[in-house]
Amino acid sequence: MTTQKNKCDSILSGIYSNRYSHILTPTNLKHLAREWLKEDTPSFDYAGFVVGEKEETAVLLVKSPGVVAGRPFFDAIFEELDCKVEWDCEEGEHIENVRTVAKVTGKVRHLLLGERVALNCLARASGIATYARKLKRIVEGVEWKGEVAGTRKTTPGFRMVEKYALLVGGVATHRHDLSSMVMLKDNHIWTAGNVAQAAVKSAAILKEQFPRLIIEASGGITESTITKYCDKNVDVISVSKLVQGYDIVDFSMKITKAGRDPHNPTVHI
Repeated sequence: MTTQKNKCDSILSGIYSNRYSHILTPTNLKHLAREWLKEDTPSFDYAGFVVGEKEETAVLLVKSPGVVAGRPFFDAIFEELDCKVEWDCEEGEHIENVRTVAKVTGKVRHLLLGERVALNCLARASGIATYARKLKRIVEGVEWKGEVAGTRKTTPGFRMVEKYALLVGGVATHRHDLSSMVMLKDNHIWTAGNVAQAAVKSAAILKEQFPRLIIEASGGITESTITKYCDKNVDVISVSKLVQGYDIVDFSMKITKAGRDPHNPTVHI
């Protein structure tokens, strides 16, 4: 029976592994891409008029270490502009050194129309996934069995990207409403001595009375303090920095030209 189960798990893992994009509906992706492009170019693209419609290829470079996340959004943006994207990395892959991770081909005017919008999205999604991966490894290091999660402090209009990036980084997306939550405020902290002690004491009491209750610790938790909350009675640790105040991963797009190195381009005016 165990052998059969392992075989089934292996087959399912091969089918669904890293298919994060399956949770995103094509219509929502298309809508977001169109709205982002409309916001960035609400009227006439003057620079695009100068460069014309010759077909070119641009390379996408990762210039700082991090986890690549946000490919479906990057693809959707350039699909709206009739450009083709070819990836040379997996979603969720950690890139350590400067390298090319994708190529984008299309009319040069369209490449430039999508460049900044696509890079903004990819940089932010990858920043979230990178920090999420970091926190996940920290709690795994102390063998805590609960879940790290983002919070609801997402950027208005950008929630889908940020929630998606949390999954790519390996943490939970958190709830989508304000219901069913008890918060520890100032009085709890002053009485117990500090918030970590208060959270652990409150969790132990509640778990004893309600064993199936899901206990979450939240509020000012960082990578330097997260292990203090990794108690057996705490099920979820939510961290607002995962979706608010995260660092980005640096990406750039360079149109390829014979004799020029896109990793170190020289621009002549």
